[in-house]
Parts: sequence; structure tokens; C-alpha cells
Amino acid sequence: MPTVQQTSYFNIEGTISTSFNTAIAAFSLPSWLPTRPTVILDWAEIAASLPSFGVTHIPVSLTQSFQGMNVGGGKRGMPSLDIFEVSCFVSRSNNANWLAQLRTMKDWVVTWAGDTKQLVIKDYAANQSSPSDTEYLINFMDIAPLASQPDNANPGVERQRILLDYRHVHRVA
Repeated sequence: MPTVQQTSYFNIEGTISTSFNTAIAAFSLPSWLPTRPTVILDWAEIAASLPSFGVTHIPVSLTQSFQGMNVGGGKRGMPSLDIFEVSCFVSRSNNANWLAQLRTMKDWVVTWAGDTKQLVIKDYAANQSSPSDTEYLINFMDIAPLASQPDNANPGVERQRILLDYRHVHRVA
């Protein structure tokens, strides 16, 4: 019976989310962004203070491109293509700096994504507080910032979506 490997979605998503949070915390704040935007994972239904980031992982496809699904080392697996979606939210209401805030947040995401070509997958399933590195990688590919638009449910909020493609091999033992 196969078991989930160190390349589980729990580990993949935890590795990417932690890397993103760490990067956002390291950027210096310009004067038009008086507080660091919060990062809300997986569209949690909580009251968000603006500005904020909303992030979620979108699984796209698993393909059986390896013959017999053999990926070496006695393991089986499939390549996986997924999307890390980052939405930057700012308030347009009584906020003369909303456009500068939105562009700064977008720059942070694009800078992090551009600097992060690969991430070593961490094993959060084995130890959530101090995960160890695995021997496997997440490879980032395309960055697609979409046009910003007002949020239909909240017209005073502007949203900038950025889609980041990434690839890894989902292994089973």
C-alpha cells in the first residue's frame, strides 16, 4: 500500500507559504504603507484589516509522464503543476495612497517570486515547529500579474491578483 511521501501537498504548501511570509516580513515599509500587510492563508473567513494579502494554492494537474510512474529510488510518483495565487487587497475608501500601496505589495510578490526559482521542500508533516529539509525541490515558473479591479462584494476594496506557477514531483513510497 503506498504511503504519502515527503512531497505531500501539506509539505509543499507549508514550504511555499512559510517562504512567502518570511519574505513579506523582511521588506522595509515605505511611508505610504504604515503597517505591514497581514497574510491570510487559504481564504480563511476572518475579518481582514487592510492592506492584506490573501494566498491560496490551486492544484492544476498531476500527469503520469514517467514510465510506470517510477521516479527513482524505488519510489513512484507524478509531476504536479500547481498555482500559488496571491491577492493584494487595499482600501480605496479615504485612502489617497491606495494605488501606491497596491503597487508596492505587487512589487513585493513579484520580487519574492523572481528571487525564488526553487525551494527545498520542508517536512512539516514530521515536525511542524521545526521542519527538516527533504531532498526534493519545488520549481517556480511563470509569474502572471492580472489587472487590478474593485472587489464586487466590497466596492471600496481594490484587488490585485498574481498567479505563480510551480512544479514538483508528488511521490509515494
